[in-house]
Amino acid sequence: MRGIYFYIATFIQNGRTEGWDVARGIVRLDWHQFCYDHYAHFFDEKMLRAVYLRLPFTRFSTYIEWVEVNVGFGHERLSPHDWEFYLGRIQGCISVTPKWNAPVQ
Repeated sequence: MRGIYFYIATFIQNGRTEGWDVARGIVRLDWHQFCYDHYAHFFDEKMLRAVYLRLPFTRFSTYIEWVEVNVGFGHERLSPHDWEFYLGRIQGCISVTPKWNAPVQ
């Protein structure tokens, strides 16, 4: 809640000092950055190859990629925070970002 208060207070302050059009532009850029940090897709020759998705307000993120060759079926635990899976031509990784003060195993 504290972050939202400071965000709104900064918007009002920018609106009063720089103008409301500038304040709206800053909000638009902030939303663009938020969306860019939480979702991305990658194309190769006009074909979707991979998707990255980070769930808002959580520590979960996933990366799913389509590959040319069959990689088989299975899964692998790369670290305590990453789980990689293989589903034929689709492979991906599900990650949980550790907390700042979490002990490393």
